[in-house]
Amino acid sequence: MNDSQKLLADYARRGSAARKRVSRAVEKLHENLTRQGVTLSAAGLGAALGAGLVVSAPAGLVGEISGAAFAAAGGGGTAAGLKILAGGKIKLTLVAAALVAAAGAIAIFDGKTLNGWEGNTNNWRVEDGAIVAGSLDRKQPHNEFLATTREFGNFELRLQYKVEGTNGFVNGGVQFWSRRVPNNFEVSGYQADLGADTDGNLYDESRRNRNLVAAEKATREKVLKPGDWNNYRIRAEGAHIQLWLNGVKTVDYTESDPTIPRRGIIALQIHGGASTKVQYRDLEIEELP
Repeated sequence: MNDSQKLLADYARRGSAARKRVSRAVEKLHENLTRQGVTLSAAGLGAALGAGLVVSAPAGLVGEISGAAFAAAGGGGTAAGLKILAGGKIKLTLVAAALVAAAGAIAIFDGKTLNGWEGNTNNWRVEDGAIVAGSLDRKQPHNEFLATTREFGNFELRLQYKVEGTNGFVNGGVQFWSRRVPNNFEVSGYQADLGADTDGNLYDESRRNRNLVAAEKATREKVLKPGDWNNYRIRAEGAHIQLWLNGVKTVDYTESDPTIPRRGIIALQIHGGASTKVQYRDLEIEELP
């Protein structure tokens, strides 16, 4: 068994969400290849990526497809991509960084229970493989958070979210490097904002109470899928915080205040004051050095 096969075997033992994410990315690469006139099944592409094979392509086709599409599709890291060589051959190299990221990620939601989380379970619940709070037929009285029972330092978190609602500020968010405010329903810390035209923003919840970085409106309008599932990628490493919304970077922020904690809980928010339903699924985290 070569190194590529060992990595793939290790990856195969990981959670279903990691497998689904890389499978979707391979399918995206397959779509790109098809547009380039290359015939190769999605399954064959996955095997070729793992083995570093050279496969046939239409004669005379020369060019390069980078790993950007793979990463944007949720593969993780910076993919090695592939090169279409002279003579009608394609060199498919192992997408090492992407698969290492997938192999190193762990699920922090098992898709069935709220094990590992704490909060108001009269509101927070599991439905159809997603963490859900709120309702479309009643107003959420105030902010509520479902929080991890453990803290995290440097990390990269990937998840999908959907927010729907009417009659107010229809909003949620993903807190990180945060803490619960004693004797209060609030959580204090960084938030990857979502809903109510805030998707892609980095907000400082119950601390400085302002946007640290606001996503460009044109970018949000281009990539956001209102009322549907959207992908969030959150990377927090030292003073450096980055957010991606549906594969497009919206935040690249460096914290200038050295007193701000760089460790804390992760918490999911439903904002008060509207008839809102928020859903979160496929939450996976890779802890960084």
